[in-house]
Amino acid sequence: MTALSHLLCTLCLALGFSSAAGATATPCELAFQSQDYSGALASCLPAAEAGDAGAQYFVAYLYVNGLGVEKDYRKAWQGFEQAASGGSVSAHTALGVMLADGLGVKQDYAKAAQEYLKAALRGESAAQNNLGALYEQGLGVKQDYRLAAVWYEKAALGDAVKAPFNLANLYIMGYGVTQDYTKAARWLLKAAELGDLQGQATLGNLYLKGLGVQQDYKSALRWYQKAAEAGNASGQVGLGYLYKNGLGVVKDEARAQQFYLKAAEQNDTTAQVYLGSLYQDGLGVAHDDAKAAQWYQRAADQGDPEGQTRLGYLYQNGLGVKRDMVRALEAYQKAAALGYSHAQIYLGQTYYYGLGVKQDFASAARWYQKAAEAGDAAGQSSLGSLYFEGHGVNQDYRQALKWFQKAADAGDANGQVNLGYLYEYGLGVQRDTAQAAKWYRKAADGGDPMGQTNLAWMYERGEGVEKDLEQATALYRKAAAQGYAWAKDALVRLNIAP
Repeated sequence: MTALSHLLCTLCLALGFSSAAGATATPCELAFQSQDYSGALASCLPAAEAGDAGAQYFVAYLYVNGLGVEKDYRKAWQGFEQAASGGSVSAHTALGVMLADGLGVKQDYAKAAQEYLKAALRGESAAQNNLGALYEQGLGVKQDYRLAAVWYEKAALGDAVKAPFNLANLYIMGYGVTQDYTKAARWLLKAAELGDLQGQATLGNLYLKGLGVQQDYKSALRWYQKAAEAGNASGQVGLGYLYKNGLGVVKDEARAQQFYLKAAEQNDTTAQVYLGSLYQDGLGVAHDDAKAAQWYQRAADQGDPEGQTRLGYLYQNGLGVKRDMVRALEAYQKAAALGYSHAQIYLGQTYYYGLGVKQDFASAARWYQKAAEAGDAAGQSSLGSLYFEGHGVNQDYRQALKWFQKAADAGDANGQVNLGYLYEYGLGVQRDTAQAAKWYRKAADGGDPMGQTNLAWMYERGEGVEKDLEQATALYRKAAAQGYAWAKDALVRLNIAP
């Protein structure tokens, strides 16, 4: 997430000293350099009252941050205005921050943008970064990711600590620039080396996933650790993920829980969801659905769609909370409205089966369609089933084929089995038993019992594959071992022991 530089940081970046090279620093500057802020006020005030822009800036800096003096935004504003009128570039940046944050003045992003532009055009990197943030977020200016990238790059080439991360984020998202993880990694490295904690954690993410860099769990660990040790929640979540899954470290779910807890207590919603899942699954902690519900609730209260969906699931099934379909549906609807496909699928299922609502196949189709169009394989498979059955939509085997194909290509076992079925019986497509066997095999290889059973049936009859009762028996047994009734029936029919 991109954020405007906070006032203290912005002013710290802009706090330069005006003495020429080799010149003796003024008493005002010496007091600042020694962090003697009471002495700085006494030294700078006479020069400021005499009209020295640098001294006016320093005095305003003390007032806005409450250093050596009681914080006073009104006096700070007056001082920065005087300094800006006297030619201080950094004072324009400071005025922009006060306007953007509403410090002692009415919040006004448009005027903040004007002040940032004055300083940015004269090369002040903090102002360039903050102006980029306004363009990225559309605050006070028309949203323009391209201009955001332009200003971030200017700032990143200077000394604005947050700018490299902000620019990298645009390259990751492909906003205003062509998506480029390699460039993102390069800028994140600069951010990380400058000590930007979010930059360190995000660089860890790229190493974890192998985006723009060669996948390297040890490097991910190193950057997560740097961020986490400084208290960064994203770094702590990253470390927790590595320990939970044994990536670059010895698998240790209890240690994962510790890192998730640190981040969750900082109100990081990802950590809260991950921590809840540990309690729900009993990994690294004792199984406790009630605690899972508490953490999901905290994430849900902050608008996290995964937290809302998981909380809805607990309410739907009465796990850790009293069963309440009204609250379950409410949670699903909130997450679905945010575009979270898992929630859309759960809503589709509630309408399909009439769980807490009147059975409504058309509404089920509507929610499955949203998930399917978002690329969710389970949603695609479910939508295909409605077209196959003619529930909520007109029966259409070609549409069923389309959605089963998408789901199957994404590795969804239901999609693969259903696609195989269409090929086996020539529904919506020319009959092709070899293709049917191919898709059944993909599902079977993934351990799906229906895929195993259907492929076994093909081997038993010699359709799409050479007849092979030994292969058929082995597949029936695999499916029967998972409790699949049709496979058990087949073994009985063939008079074969499970």
